[in-house]
Amino acid sequence: MKKRINNQGFTLIELLVVITIIGVLATISFSGYTQFIEKSRVTKAISAAKNVHSVMSNYASENNGRFPQKGKKAKRIDATYTDAETVFRDLIAGGYSSDEGDFTVDNSPSQPDGYVGEGPEYRDAFSSADGGVHWALLGDGTDTMKGSCPLAWENSVSGGWNPTWDPELAGTSDPGRTWTSGKVIMVTVSGKSEALDLENPEAESKLKNLGDGSKNPFTAAYSKPREVLDPNFK
Repeated sequence: MKKRINNQGFTLIELLVVITIIGVLATISFSGYTQFIEKSRVTKAISAAKNVHSVMSNYASENNGRFPQKGKKAKRIDATYTDAETVFRDLIAGGYSSDEGDFTVDNSPSQPDGYVGEGPEYRDAFSSADGGVHWALLGDGTDTMKGSCPLAWENSVSGGWNPTWDPELAGTSDPGRTWTSGKVIMVTVSGKSEALDLENPEAESKLKNLGDGSKNPFTAAYSKPREVLDPNFK
């Protein structure tokens, strides 16, 4: 007697179950991948902030302990320190750095092409075509101030001292965006570079207050506003 061969395939329900499982696995895989990419980008940005601290500190060591001072004449280019771009051009002219990429961050309005132009002005460094500079800088500081004082931080929405960022812009390259984690990166006068939380992780806000809950990194360092050299994205 011949055996009957069952050629029946998957039922509709079984197919739906398989498709659902594949979809869930794909979602988990994609989520893990995006988290990995985000983490690597944040790590790169923290390193870029440390590079900013390094060149600013080297500048200060040759200028009586002073970082570039807002409103003062630049040391090596024919310009006044009015924004972050002027400072970085002057730092390149001074030989403190030769590579725009040292300070570049992913998902930023600032994406330099690596060409800084010819000296002594280096007008192509962090030009408007590059989108300017990613970082805002303390504009009236010295290397002997409080080590916890913010020295450089990611471009903000409001600008100035104790600024705001917008987590709703996360994932974009708009000025004032946060990372998808809702964090922004800052480096202090002492060289501590880290990603910090906002006061409100869901809306435009300032940095979260420190442990005692009364002041954030800006106001804890100095309650009165300091001068700031913000990026000029025009």
